[in-house]
Amino acid sequence: CLNLYNNQLTGTIPPALGNLNKLIWLNLNNNQLTGTIPAALGNLNNLEWLYLQNNQLTGTIPAVLGNLNNLKLLDLTGNQLTGTIPIALENLNSLGFLYLQNNQLTGTIPAVLGDLKN
Repeated sequence: CLNLYNNQLTGTIPPALGNLNKLIWLNLNNNQLTGTIPAALGNLNNLEWLYLQNNQLTGTIPAVLGNLNNLKLLDLTGNQLTGTIPIALENLNSLGFLYLQNNQLTGTIPAVLGDLKN
């Protein structure tokens, strides 16, 4: 469990966090983090809870997050994310909570999201 929420952390999310392969919970919400979501987070095979809300993250949602088969919650609320919702999120069979509001996402809602099991 890595809880660094409600601080004043700045800079980017270190890609090295993707090496924490036993990590189940990552909470970086309510900071001032900038830059993109590192693709290396897609290596966190045991991750169940990913909170990145209310930062200043930009860029697109990495499709590799669809590799997180154990993910139960993905919260990217309140950033400056752009682009479309990746179809790869259909692979998140354990996902029960998906929060993407208050970003700058475009395009259509992928129909495959309706196939999520939870």
